[in-house]
Amino acid sequence: MTTDGLETIVRAEQERWTAPGVAWGVLRDGEERTGALGVAKLTTGEPMRTDSLCRIASISKVFTATLATILADEGTLDLDAPVSQYLPGVRISAARASRIASRRATCFRTEPGCSATISSTRG
Repeated sequence: MTTDGLETIVRAEQERWTAPGVAWGVLRDGEERTGALGVAKLTTGEPMRTDSLCRIASISKVFTATLATILADEGTLDLDAPVSQYLPGVRISAARASRIASRRATCFRTEPGCSATISSTRG
């Protein structure tokens, strides 16, 4: 697909979702294609650029949980190990850090009884 063809698709999706601005990037067969459309800030009309920083808010939790599940499936992350094993610089008390498993760190709530945790094909 050409860069023009990809931009046509991205523009159509931008319009479909009424997104004020879109930055995109694709790496395929060692070739990088990037582009940007629309505005980065509605209040100023600043144009979107390929290096614009965008707030993604709570959606980052989904990315983190997905990555954790992939790493668990590969055997490089133990979802039941204390989160402090992987994040030794985390700024919470050592006693509390030892009780928070990586599986629980992906939960949207950190209270006891959190039911929205992740699992992998390894268990």
